[in-house]
Amino acid sequence: MIVHNYYLLAVLAILIGGYIVNFIIEKLDISHASPLLPREFEGYYDAVKYRDSQGYHKKQVQFSLAEDAFFTCGIIISILAGWFNQVDVCVR
Repeated sequence: MIVHNYYLLAVLAILIGGYIVNFIIEKLDISHASPLLPREFEGYYDAVKYRDSQGYHKKQVQFSLAEDAFFTCGIIISILAGWFNQVDVCVR
């Protein structure tokens, strides 16, 4: 299959590439988060609150990744189905 629409390929590459980069960054972020309070904060911040906040952050990132995957797939499906073109024609 030869695709002659290079703009479509560029848009899809940007969407998918952006999602992949964001996914990698967020996974690295939560994989390096430790539930243990850093020594520098001992005596200034409650260790239990810190552990709970790290757990909340991990769950929030996981939900955000699922949400990003859903919306990225939705946008790609909308582009390939021609829905954006239909909206454009209706608006004009």
